[in-house]
This record gives sequence, structure tokens and C-alpha cells, in this order.
Amino acid sequence: MSMNLGVFTGRLGRDAEKKSVGHNNTGLLSFSIAVDPPYQKKDDGPMWVQCALWGKRAEGTLGDYLNKGTQVCVSGELSINEWEDSKDGLPRFALAMNVSNLELIGSKSDSSGQQSRSEPTNDDTDDEIPF
Repeated sequence: MSMNLGVFTGRLGRDAEKKSVGHNNTGLLSFSIAVDPPYQKKDDGPMWVQCALWGKRAEGTLGDYLNKGTQVCVSGELSINEWEDSKDGLPRFALAMNVSNLELIGSKSDSSGQQSRSEPTNDDTDDEIPF
């Protein structure tokens, strides 16, 4: 059995959705990220990746930080979702990822020069750190 693994950095297109699915009420956190491929024209728009995070991490507070515009880096198993468009009957495709690792690497305010969520906010402890 082979797996398709990928790593993407992008921004959330909307707030993450938290659900419980199946008879075991397994936690599911779903979100989509917009990824700008490096050699693509800006007019073409981003590539979208539909992401699903399962289990205990999805049931915790992580979803509170996954808001529209937040920059993340995700890695996991890739697949292609295929469906038929209900309007015109044409086949549609989307890149999907079962996320195994997620890193918050910025916030919406990073581009405006404001402080990121990942930066320390308490300056009182800086003098106590020996390095």
C-alpha cells in the first residue's frame, strides 16, 4: 500500500468547522486553505486544499485558533475528491488532505505588522532567561 503525502502552507478561507461523526462521535475539524503555487500567475488564483483533522485534536480547542485568514502549515495524506456538479452535471475535483500535522505559523494580523499569536506577550520574563 502506498500513500501520497503532502505539505502545504496557506491561509484559511473560512473558519474551521467542528463536528462529531459516526456512531462513536469521532471528532472532525474541517477547513480549507488557499495555497499560492510558486510558479502560477496571480490572476489564476490560489489552489484550494480541503483539510480534515480527526480525533482528540479535533475535539479540543485547536478549532478556536483556525479562523479565516490564519496562516497554517499542514502535512498529511492526500487524495482527490470527485463529485458531479448538481447544476450542470459535469465532474468536479478537489484536492483533499487528512491532516496528520498542523502548525499555526501566523495570524491574520501578521501582514499588517501587528504581533502574531505565536509570539510571547509577557516581557517580564525576558530578564530571567539565561540565553
